[in-house]
Amino acid sequence: SITFDDGYSDTLTVAAKLLCSENLPFSVFVTAQNIINGDSRYLNKTQLIELCQMPNVTIGSHGFAHLHLSDLPNELIKNELRQSKQLLEELTGKPVETMSYPHGSYNAKVSAIAAEVGFKFAATSNWGAYSPGLNPLEIPRIDVWSYDDEKTLNQKLKGKWDWIKRFV
Repeated sequence: SITFDDGYSDTLTVAAKLLCSENLPFSVFVTAQNIINGDSRYLNKTQLIELCQMPNVTIGSHGFAHLHLSDLPNELIKNELRQSKQLLEELTGKPVETMSYPHGSYNAKVSAIAAEVGFKFAATSNWGAYSPGLNPLEIPRIDVWSYDDEKTLNQKLKGKWDWIKRFV
């Protein structure tokens, strides 16, 4: 699945419309506090509801306040994840079972708490493609940037950039 972190509003206005027209699945990991704050760079409640009604989209959590989870004590991690999950479920009317670790900050403790709170899948900032047998709470991803041309994108998708795993 194609993933987007933070819940920027252009995920709805640009990316979602294009992905839906091509029938491609995608996940949007939303920082819940951004919905409340009213910053126009991020999805608002109305936009989130519109987005979650589109085909092939999964709404996931990116934490409540986008904190470095591995730096926090257990109770704060629980609160950060639980608050985000509850708000997103309340707004979308759908279960939220996926998340992306804010700042890529996670460890075994954070993954265990994510499972305890009710997350079944979590995306990391680790480079790579998901394959059977990997921990579903430590899913790697392949970064794609706006400056990647078609050749670079194809190389990344075919694993020709996997050498990067040695350096991150």
